[in-house]
Formats: sequence, C-alpha cells, structure tokens
Amino acid sequence: RADARVVRVLQFNTLAHGLSALPAAPMPFRATAPPSSGGLDRVECPERTLDWERRRWLLLAEVLRHDADVIALQEVDHFADFFEPALDAAGYDALFQPVSAPSSGEKFGGYTDGVALAWRREALGLVRVHAMRAGCAGRASIVATLAPTRAGG
Repeated sequence: RADARVVRVLQFNTLAHGLSALPAAPMPFRATAPPSSGGLDRVECPERTLDWERRRWLLLAEVLRHDADVIALQEVDHFADFFEPALDAAGYDALFQPVSAPSSGEKFGGYTDGVALAWRREALGLVRVHAMRAGCAGRASIVATLAPTRAGG
C-alpha cells in the first residue's frame, strides 16, 4: 500500500458447510436434528451452488480478491482443514473461535462453525488477544489488537 497508515478490512459470511449442505448431502458426523435445507433448496442449482468441494475455492477466491489487510469471517467451519492453511499460504496469520456447543452445524452432522480473524503478516502483527468467547445461542467473538510490522510500515 502507498500509505502504511491505511488498513483495508473485509468482513465476510462464508455460510458454513454444516449450515448450507442439502439434507441429502453426506455429512461427516451423526446428526442429532432432522435434516433441513433452511430454505437453501430454493437457490438456483442448489446441488452445484452449495457443493462444498466447489464452493470452498470460490469463497477463498472472493475473500482474497479484495486484498484486505484484515479479514473477519463468520459462519466458518473447515477452519483447520481448509481456511487456516489456505490463508497461511496467502500470507495471513489467523485465529479461530468456535461458537458454543452444540453448534447448528454439529446438530446437522457437520463441523462446528465459528468466527475467524486473519491479518496480513507482512503488514500487521498480533499484539494481544483481549477476548475469544463462545457465547450462548451460537455466538462467538474475537477481540484483538494488531499493530503495523516494521516490514509493513
């Protein structure tokens, strides 16, 4: 960036796999609630649109195309097995906080979802994590202080 004092922030809802899979989709765990499409069966071509193997790459491309210094994601599952390594390869460090258990995704046989906070390591460094909380009713939050790195400004 031309001006090191400018920080670009992106907030994005990834619509977790466990919350977007159609009822007939195979899930990794046993469901404790009856399958529900949550209205997502009304989207155009839901089998193609909601297919996680395809959708995850589209999500990553959308998040990265904005060239943000800080990325805040919600309804994130597959953090450890997809988002964290992908963001790391793109030059970001990240934190994840799952929602309180059992999450909606878990109830339908999916992974626990939560929130993630990522920052471009070349520009920013983590100073302090003030709070990482899983609240009631499927809420989660991360509060952190970031500061410019010497390399980034």
